[in-house]
Amino acid sequence: MEYKASKVNGKKYIMQENGEIIGLYLTGRRKTYGLNDTVEIKSIAIPESEETANGSDDSLGTVNPDGTITLGKALDSTTQLQGSIIQILGDDDSADLIVRTKGNKLYSFKTEEVHLAGVSNATFNARRSLFKSEQEWIDDLSDVCRKFDDLNRNKHWSESYPVDEIIEIYGILQRLKEKDYGQWEDSAIKARFNAVWAELRTAYSNILINDRDDDSKDVNPDDSESWRLRIGQLSYMS
Repeated sequence: MEYKASKVNGKKYIMQENGEIIGLYLTGRRKTYGLNDTVEIKSIAIPESEETANGSDDSLGTVNPDGTITLGKALDSTTQLQGSIIQILGDDDSADLIVRTKGNKLYSFKTEEVHLAGVSNATFNARRSLFKSEQEWIDDLSDVCRKFDDLNRNKHWSESYPVDEIIEIYGILQRLKEKDYGQWEDSAIKARFNAVWAELRTAYSNILINDRDDDSKDVNPDDSESWRLRIGQLSYMS
């Protein structure tokens, strides 16, 4: 389970390994909306033209026998309802959530149109899992930083970095870079990662330059394939 960025700035989705979206996180407001959370639906007025055209106050949606959802238009201007979130809509321009009321009616809403009134066990457990993963991510970053610091302390200023160790550290950092458990919201953690990442990139560049210079002086034609693979690996990382 991890966060996945939305195409809309300020929004992230909580996504399970199977790709199911189970939550929506608003980075600016630092608020999470998850499946089965209780929300209070704010008043929304139906345009008079729509009321006249429909001639009905049945503005709510319902669950059809075949399992599909027919959404209603909006709430009456004087209505206040509670419901639970049954679906998080991924990158939908018209709505963020589908809410089922206690009367089994359905609405689609933007987050600003509802007030979060209660957090479900599922959302609590998801946030707890993300927090645990975030702490493990931070521990992994600390281990990498210590390992890189040890390399810097033990290396003479005129020496190149050991290739194998740098490749190993790069692989770990690359995996950490691709994960989002909420740690990127912490500016100090982000700055720490960026600092060691920048140093590592510089080390790669130096290794790549030195390795090419050394190998170009004495290339064994019988082992040219392994030489190309090694250079290719370093080039991919640079």
